[in-house]
Amino acid sequence: MPFRPPEDHGEAFGYSAVLIMTLLAAFARILHRVVSGHKVSLLMAFAQIVMSTLASALMLFLSMRFRWEISATVVVCGLASWSGVIVVILLEKKFLSRLSSSK
Repeated sequence: MPFRPPEDHGEAFGYSAVLIMTLLAAFARILHRVVSGHKVSLLMAFAQIVMSTLASALMLFLSMRFRWEISATVVVCGLASWSGVIVVILLEKKFLSRLSSSK
């Protein structure tokens, strides 16, 4: 099992909760841009959904590695989805710094 599900829920519940939170956060980010007065195109909306999904998937893989609870995983995936590319950039910098320090 990738993360520890509660006793009364299965693994499918955890994955569906992560998926729902990821999509909600991605759409909330797009709607936030609309409300803020930024121009939103279909290409920008698609790009935001792709970046949010990637960021959320990376956090899901981290939760599998560290065996987080479902509640923590869902919250972190939602926040990563909202932040989108920022999370990917931070993880990239952390990974590159570890590679350079190991040489």
